[in-house]
Amino acid sequence: MNCGQIQSSLSNAAEEILRRYTFTVPLRRITKDVMFSGCSMKANDRLALFLPGADLDPREFKDPERFDLNREKSGHVAFGIGPHRCLGSHLARVELQVIYQQVLERLPRFRLDETRPVRFHAGNVIAMDSLPLRWD
Repeated sequence: MNCGQIQSSLSNAAEEILRRYTFTVPLRRITKDVMFSGCSMKANDRLALFLPGADLDPREFKDPERFDLNREKSGHVAFGIGPHRCLGSHLARVELQVIYQQVLERLPRFRLDETRPVRFHAGNVIAMDSLPLRWD
């Protein structure tokens, strides 16, 4: 791979990680009483926007639960959208690409150990319990 291909791969990886493992759940305050999809919401109630669910919408992403570094559509809402979009999203993307590049340059070559399962647990954030690797 040349430098441009590596940079493109790191960018794709960062975007797919953000899409698949979105961890942001911003809170909003309801400003006036409203009915939304049959649900009564009152002024000053708090609403949690579950962005991880939006990034797993099968209407937007083919096989959305699968982590795919070659996914064609990479648009996601990890940083919010519209007027509430994170102002630091562009800097965060660059920081993610730099950290991935620096870590990969320092580690020996590795791959997943296909004989042992990757294990996760879920909550507000998906956490990895086990990531068996084979060092080449």
